[in-house]
Order: sequence, then structure tokens, then C-alpha cells
Amino acid sequence: MANRVFGWPLRSVGTDVLVLRAACADCPNVHTVFSFAFLALSAQLLGSPAPALAETPATAAVAAHDEASPQSFAFAGTHWGASVAETRKALADHGFDFEQEADGGDLVFLGQLNERPAIVIALFGEKGLSKILVSVPTEDDSTMNVYREMRQALSGQYGAPGLDVERYGYPFADGHHVGYEIAALRVGKATIGAKWETNGEALGIKITDALIVSAHYESPAWAAEAERRRQ
Repeated sequence: MANRVFGWPLRSVGTDVLVLRAACADCPNVHTVFSFAFLALSAQLLGSPAPALAETPATAAVAAHDEASPQSFAFAGTHWGASVAETRKALADHGFDFEQEADGGDLVFLGQLNERPAIVIALFGEKGLSKILVSVPTEDDSTMNVYREMRQALSGQYGAPGLDVERYGYPFADGHHVGYEIAALRVGKATIGAKWETNGEALGIKITDALIVSAHYESPAWAAEAERRRQ
């Protein structure tokens, strides 16, 4: 039986993109996801896990975390503070193949979620694994369904999100978005995302203007690591 993440079946895929193309119709999007992933890395992945949220000060978030408390949010058997070797093993055990090591030691993996190609980036700091970014490319007719499936699965695991946003700007505001959600996303006039926070950790999902459904898992140590990367 396949491993499951977000309550979805998860299957391994090879690192050869030609193999991925043969496996499913969405797989040509893998190049897009790689571009997204490395652009995000070059920008140091400092964006908020979900948009339009008033951020908690980093020092308060870390101070509120009880080091003895269990990890609140976890992806595919990974755990905060893990070494590179431990993280590679955890993701391999859940069907993700190591693809590349980026500058600074962050790792890129390929796998599948819900029969769709997915890319996972594991980010490390002085305290080991600090953040996980999961990106699932979609097409116009599947974007909202993939997002809602992911949101529903995460809500089943962690309860209702503390922040749940679906907001549209002109000319899609006041109900004019119905049937035009994808158009609004593509031109940056839609903000769709959700966020959970507890014990100094954060988990967010959102849809990008490239129609990538993205999930961010952040440890209590990420705020300090993000600040270090800004310098």
C-alpha cells in the first residue's frame, strides 16, 4: 500500500523527467516547479506561509515554544532539528527521491502527491531542519480542487485553520470572481490560503499566480534562520 501524506496516496517517481512525462499528463509541469523552487531558494524562502497575515514577532514566537513539547506539524516523517541524513531517509521512506543539493545545503526532492508530481525543499539552519516547502503544480481545471483537497486533509489532521482567506480584488470583487477564480489568480487579483499556528510552529497553504498549490511547514527556529539568511 502506498504511503500517505495529507491523507493522499504518495508514490515515488524517478529523477528522470522523461519518466515523469510518461507517467502522467501533469508531469511536464515539473520544469515549472523546479523553476519556482530555485527562485524561491534564491529569494531565501522568506515569504509568509499564507498571505495577508499579521505576523507574530519572531522573538515572541520562539519564546512561546516549549522545547519539550512534541512537534505540532510534520511532513512525511520529518522532524525539526533533523540532520541532512535523517531528513533524506525520512523522505525516501515516504517515496521522495533526492534530486539536488542547492547552495547552502538545502535539499530538493521529487515525488508524487495524489497522483501529481510534487517537489519538496528541505531547508536547514544551525539547528538542523527548519522548514519544509511542498509545491504541487496544477492546471486551470484542477487548481481549486487540489487546494481544497489539501486544505480539507490538513484540517482533518490539525483542526480548523487560524486564518482562512479567499479574497478577490477589482474587477473580481463583490462576487464577480465566480467562474473566474483562475483568471483572478493569474493576474494577482486573488488571495487564497490558510494558516495554522501553535507552539511557535506554522503551517500554511496557498495558491500562487503560477497555479502552484504550495504548503509551508515552519519550525520555531525558522524565524531566526530566515533573519540570518537576510543578512
